[in-house]
Amino acid sequence: MFLYAWLKMIFAWGDNGTISASGLRNLKYFTILSNLLMGAASALTVVYTIRKLKHNTDIPAWITKLRLAGATAVTLTFLVVLLFLWPVLKIPGLYSGATLWLHLLVPLMAIASFVLGARVPISLKESIVSVIPTLIYGAGYVGNNLINGTGEWPDTNDWYGFLTWGWKVGVLIFAVLIIMTWGAGLIMRFAHNKVYYGDKNGR
Repeated sequence: MFLYAWLKMIFAWGDNGTISASGLRNLKYFTILSNLLMGAASALTVVYTIRKLKHNTDIPAWITKLRLAGATAVTLTFLVVLLFLWPVLKIPGLYSGATLWLHLLVPLMAIASFVLGARVPISLKESIVSVIPTLIYGAGYVGNNLINGTGEWPDTNDWYGFLTWGWKVGVLIFAVLIIMTWGAGLIMRFAHNKVYYGDKNGR
């Protein structure tokens, strides 16, 4: 469904919600990239599951780590929309058309899929992978604004409005997002490990 929602926006199939960039230009959004990451992780899981059934081989541990990174990334999308873009910036249409899937339904399915479907335990050290996509995107987002300037709407490079109150607040927002991301990753790690491996490994 994430792929359908993305294609819906690229080819303008009806109401696309609040994504202002058309076509492949909407790849600048973390919403799109995080959903594509989760989709890639899911597709690879299917491939290796079929391979396991045919050749009786184990699913590589890195697949589970990639799924955690993807699930955490779309969870951050869900939280940013729910806690910031909707109540603070009051952006309309965040849960309409294709964005309903990208902002709400896919994140919820990704969380459930990882917690209930992954088969390899994740250690506390390994949970750091959940932060990597956000760190990479945040570095690119900030770097773009530093190098090319913020600009004015609708041609702004601060399309999420994080720098609306200045750089100090913007940096603070990004720091909070990193903490939220890792927190979400730790919670999903705990829930996943506990579901399959009991209290001892779920801690």
